[in-house]
Amino acid sequence: MTQKLDKRDFMFMDKKGDRLIKASGAIQGKDFVLDGCEDCEIFLQDHVAQLFIDYCKRCTIVTGCVSSSAFLRNCENCRFKVICGQLRTRDCVDCDLMVLVPGQPIIETSHGMRFGPLLTCYSGFEKDMLAAGLLKRFEEGMCCQWQHVYDFSPDQPTGKVHWSCLSKDEAERLSSAFPGAPVGEVPVNLKRDLFPEELLATPVVASTTKAEPELVQQESAQAHAVTAGTCAQEAQVPATTNSAIGNITDEVNHVSRVGVPSGTSDPVQIARDKQEELRPSKYLSLGCCDCICHWIAHKGRLRRSACSAKPADKMNNAIEG
Repeated sequence: MTQKLDKRDFMFMDKKGDRLIKASGAIQGKDFVLDGCEDCEIFLQDHVAQLFIDYCKRCTIVTGCVSSSAFLRNCENCRFKVICGQLRTRDCVDCDLMVLVPGQPIIETSHGMRFGPLLTCYSGFEKDMLAAGLLKRFEEGMCCQWQHVYDFSPDQPTGKVHWSCLSKDEAERLSSAFPGAPVGEVPVNLKRDLFPEELLATPVVASTTKAEPELVQQESAQAHAVTAGTCAQEAQVPATTNSAIGNITDEVNHVSRVGVPSGTSDPVQIARDKQEELRPSKYLSLGCCDCICHWIAHKGRLRRSACSAKPADKMNNAIEG
């Protein structure tokens, strides 16, 4: 006969100033609830079906691997490390979130939400990701689009900054500020939006001649995306423009991989000098996971594309020059 589960084993309610831990095997794919906790450190080190976090204040919370949705509601001044199939926040205020989600985080009627990618997690999280079915989604090509938060209520609340992205330095400092997991920490290396600094951070290869530094052998956009752990995506364009666009693509990869040649401050100008003209209204989106560092190839020029909460509309919103 199957032993009946006690629902109290799958919740932390109204805890104050406690360090609360659920070790591996304690949850085993069941739902879990955090409600009314204040000034607590909470570690869930197991895979979870759904996670509900409500009315928590000033807490540091490291979730387990949530196979479906993690709901954060009415939380204030909390720090989260979250791994889940879908992240949804509602009526939350001034929270820091380091996320690993196959897709976009979602907010609603929230403000002061600061997002960064999950850089480290508790030892053994890969096993829990496999059990939760999340690892397969990343292996199939999905990407953590932490820079593309979807806001269900862009007009509410008014007069507030709803969300922002952490810089690389801010994300690293926040990650190191989290208390260490009881089982230790390991780095997270799954596909995600890159920081802007990561795209142009690789140094130029030293030159042995008086000419400008010779750059390393170029790779295709797809190969570069795989080796860099990114999700570069290319728009469909007519074959007649492929060769011209290809030249710009190579140049952008060139700059993204090895930096800007000595004496050149504008990577856009490098590609402009290589191309004369493309057919009008033909675009190419280059970047990592549709992140903020998009390049739009248009009329022989490269333009930076603004971020959008709806990446599917990116190409429709590109600015014509």
